[in-house]
Formats: sequence, structure tokens, C-alpha cells
Amino acid sequence: MDADDLTMPTSPVKTRAKQEEWLDQQWGSKSWLHDEVREAHENPPKQNELSAGALDSLVKITKLAQENKIELASLWSQMPPCNVLWTGVRRHPGDSLRLTRRVAKAALISLQAIVRSRGAQEAGGPSEGIILESRETEPEACMYVGSDHVESDSSDDEDIEPVLKVTRSPSVIVGGCSGSPAKSPVKSPVISPAKVAGNTNKRISPISVFTYQEPRDQRPAAPNAASLSLTPHMKTSHHFTLPPATTSSKRKRDKVSSAMTPQRSIKRAETSKGEEEVVDQATTIYKQLTSNVKLMDGTLQFLTKALVSWLPLEQGKVKVLDPLWFKVDGTTAGHNIKLDGYTMLCFPIHHQKPKHWTLAIVEIDHDENSMIFNHHDSTEGEDRFNAVCESFQKWNETVGHKFQLLFNNVTPCTPQQDNISCGIHVLSCLRHALTNRHCPQSLNPSAERRFFIRMIKQSNSYEGDYPLREVKKRFEKQEPGMLAESVRKRTPESLEEDRRLAAIAAERAGDGLRDAQATLSRLRIEQDTLAEAITRLEAAVETKTEPTSHLSLENRLRGDSQDDLFAHMTQYSKTLMDKSFANGSQVGRKILQEQYEEIIEKLKQAEKDVAQKQEEVDEATKDREIKTQMCELKENMSNILNLNGSSLWDNWFDRASN
Repeated sequence: MDADDLTMPTSPVKTRAKQEEWLDQQWGSKSWLHDEVREAHENPPKQNELSAGALDSLVKITKLAQENKIELASLWSQMPPCNVLWTGVRRHPGDSLRLTRRVAKAALISLQAIVRSRGAQEAGGPSEGIILESRETEPEACMYVGSDHVESDSSDDEDIEPVLKVTRSPSVIVGGCSGSPAKSPVKSPVISPAKVAGNTNKRISPISVFTYQEPRDQRPAAPNAASLSLTPHMKTSHHFTLPPATTSSKRKRDKVSSAMTPQRSIKRAETSKGEEEVVDQATTIYKQLTSNVKLMDGTLQFLTKALVSWLPLEQGKVKVLDPLWFKVDGTTAGHNIKLDGYTMLCFPIHHQKPKHWTLAIVEIDHDENSMIFNHHDSTEGEDRFNAVCESFQKWNETVGHKFQLLFNNVTPCTPQQDNISCGIHVLSCLRHALTNRHCPQSLNPSAERRFFIRMIKQSNSYEGDYPLREVKKRFEKQEPGMLAESVRKRTPESLEEDRRLAAIAAERAGDGLRDAQATLSRLRIEQDTLAEAITRLEAAVETKTEPTSHLSLENRLRGDSQDDLFAHMTQYSKTLMDKSFANGSQVGRKILQEQYEEIIEKLKQAEKDVAQKQEEVDEATKDREIKTQMCELKENMSNILNLNGSSLWDNWFDRASN
């Protein structure tokens, strides 16, 4: 089974008695519930009885294990990695070894994570399309802003160890009541952080007319073009929208100052000498997106709020918090926030030593009074995860929310290949989560920056604390000069090579789209075929019920003539055949219905794949057009220089830059 196609299994049976009977058959005995666990559930009082939710999760766990050839006995074993049931019950509060609904659900999610991880390993790496780039694509004229000029206290001016080889900390269920100690971590499940999938009919046309400076020793070997998958084919979706985020007192003072003097810059950074200097917000954001530098908290807040505003999400459901709201050291405890109506909290987390950005996506279930805290970290760090869990648990208890908490260290999360792109990884994880997708297996930070630049340029309105209009103006002003400077420093041969590679990438993207469309067409044909078969089968078994006689067959045949006897026997035989056919048809209809439901799920995934491939084709086509324009511009510039000399070029470039 492909890890990316893993979906929540459905229970093959619904009633409790049939579920237990089905489990007995699959496990070969009553061993689907550990003896000690069964004893704990069968003892009085009534509340100890195994819940329907836990039983349903057990059925789904069994089905998932069978589909992926995992031995059922290993689920209750004390040996990892598949012992998700035993690991869950032994962490139950009070050491009662009870399989509650929540523990069973967590075990199901954990098993899905194991299956997904196996699928990713068998796949042998990223399966997404690779964009070929020339090593000379980036212009040397792009601005590079060093940490001495744009880094604040929350920026990442200390390098983090790249891709630490540490085992990820598992998830842990802790009590929501005040004073309940945090439990030790257990095996981590991967929870799809968003329960929603945005969809829109608006196609995002990638328009990027220049490339960006990136040190060659930090370029990923297989860049992955960023794209926002907003599936136009999905018939239903649950949407969320960004309300005004909670703002710290420092930001409120900055906003008041900015409102009084809109043309004046505000304080955003510290120099290496410790003296504060005034930096314009739009300029800072522009430099951070066009240079290969670490992102500051101001840029992260602008982009996270902008990202949520771009998605067609339901009003008042997703809350984006200030990146500096949450303190890993536990000092967040007294900062309460209103959660009425919200189903999701999103906020970057800043770690001090070494300086690093991670992401928190908290799913809120007000009916169950529970929270699932999903932590995304692009570099594996068990200590960071444990510190975040402890701090968030302390906040939950101090402010009096008393939610039942489930902490989940999301795996696999896109690994970071350098020591400066953790902020970019935070943005990538957030946009994938909000569009109901898993984190990609690899990430090209430059492509992700281009994605946000493209979205900023296409945005017409945005209600937020940061100057979208000013940022757009900054890009519009600088792009012509940067494009011209990029072309001027390139040779015609290198530009032509770029155009050739862009054409190859566009062709490959087209092939991927055609394959996805062929898969979608095949699945639709299978859907229609199964639907027609089910309809015909149902029509065939709709026979009129013959009036039944209370006399036995022997009594009805006694005293009749030979002709009457033959007629009675014929009718009796027909009735038996009809009943046999109806019983067989019932079984066949059930099998066809299960296949039909599986096809529906595959269709949904195929529609998402087609939408994503279409975006890849659009971006590759646009990139090919840009590379072609650059070749033509270079040819025209060469002709002008040959005719008029270098003085004409210098004057023209000065005007383009100004």
C-alpha cells in the first residue's frame, strides 16, 4: 500500500455482536483483547465495559494490519514497533490496563504512521517531479541580507545542527485536570493535522520572472517545486478562515506607532553591537523572501496570516497566533486566549538554543473537551518536543482550560537539509496541513520562497497587521532591474541550456498529468460499472413474495392427482431456487458495495492528484516561457550593445533600477 494513499480504514461490520464475532474469526480466538485488559474491562462497575468506540477502533486496527501483512499477535506484543495496543493500554492513567476509546484511537493512528513510514521507505525517496535547474540560474545581483542587519532576538542567528540522527519522541496522552502529571512519551502516531481540505475553482497561475541567490553548497539535490493544492474537483469541503490574531503588547505599540506615522519605519531588528535600528517592514519581508537567509518572527507572522487568508476556510475556525506567543521555557502559562468556536490553533514556536523554528497545529474538539497538539520539526529533536509538551501542558492547567491533551510529534516531517531554512519548513508544513496533505518528503526552500512571492503578487486584498500593498510594490519596483541584471551577467549558452531544461521539465510535467488523468478515467469507468452491477443485482432479487400455506408439503400433496402433484413440486422447486438466488445475491451485493466504496475513496485521491499535476504543468509551462523570454532579451541586449556600445546599457539599467 502506498504511504501517501493511506486512508482511515472502515469497519467491515457495525453492530457490537457482529464486530466481536468478526474479531474472533480474524484472530482465531478471543486474543484480540489481552487477557489482563479483558479482565480489567469485565470487572465491575459498568463503566469499565469496553466502549463501542474502542471496539470499532479495534476492528479498524485489525483490518489495517491484515491489509499490510502485519501479524495480529504483534499488536499486543511487548516488542516494538507494531505493539501499538500494548503500548497504549499500559500508559492508561491509574495503571488499569484499560483500552479506552481515546487509547484505541491513538493506537490506530500510530499503526497508520508505521504503515506510512514503511511505504515511504519502500518507495525509496520522493516521488514528486524534479525540476531541473542550471547551476547558473540565480542572479548575482540579488540582495543578501546578513544576520547583522535583519535578525531580531527571535531570528535564527545560531546554526542548528543539520538533520540530527535522533529517534523522534513518541506521542503522549496526558490528563487535562489541574495537577495531573505529564506521562512519559509512548509510540508516536502521525495525525493528519487538518481535518479540512480547501477547494476552489480559481487556478493559481505561477508568475515568477526572476530567480534568487542561493549558495551552491546548500542547494538540495532534488528540488521540489512548491505548489498549493486547492482541489477543484472535490464536491464537499469544510472551510476555515482567519480571524484577527492575538497580538502581543509590543506589537500593539508598534501598530499604534505605525498608524500615527505610516511612512516611518518601525523597530524590527538589532545590530550586532546591540543598538536598535529602524527597519521598514516591507523592505525586511522583501529581503527575507528574496535572499537565502533565516526568517524573523515578523516575516513569519505576516506569511502565516497571509497564507490562511488565501485559503477558502470557514470563518472563525482557525486562529493564527503571534510567533512569539508561545514560550518553550513555560512563561506562556499566564497568557490566556479565547478559544470559543475555534477548531484549530496554528503558531510557530521559537527555540533559543540552538535557535530554531518549529510549528504547532492544535486540533480542538469542544464536545470531547480535548486537544491534539501536532508538533512539526524539520530537524529531529526529542528534547525540543518534550519541552514543548511540558510548556503547553503547564499553560493548559494554569489558564484553566483543562482540556484532555494528546501530544503528537508528527512523523515523517520534511527533513531540513541546511541550517537556515527552518522558517521556510514551518510555512510549508502549515500550508500542507491546511490543505489536508502530509508534509512532502523533500523541500526546495527557493521554490517555497517563490511560491509565497507569487501569492503575494496575486493577492488583491488582505486584512492584517502587515503591509501587503507595500510588499507588493517593493517586488514590482525591483523585479525589472533584477531580471535585467540576471540576463546581463549570463552567457547566451547558459540561458539556452536553461530553456532546454525548462522544456524537458514541462514535458515531464505533462506526462505526469496525462498519467493522472488516465488513472482518474479508469476509476470512473470502474465506478460506473460497479454502480450498474449493483443496480441490476438489486432489480433481479425484487421478486414478488408468494403466499405461503400453513400446510406442510406432504399435506398439500396428499390426495392430489399426478398433474397437481407435478405442479406443486414445480412451484416448490422454483421457490427454493428463488430463495437461494436471493441469499446469494445479498452476499454478492455486499461485496460489490464494499468495492464501490473503495473506488469512491480512490477517486477522491485521483482528483487531488490531477489537480496537483495540473498546477505542476502550469508552473513548468510558465517557467519555460520565462526562460524563453530571457533568451530573447539576451539576444536583443546583445544586438543593442553591438550597435550602440556599453554606455547605452548602463543608462538603461540605471533607469530600470530606479
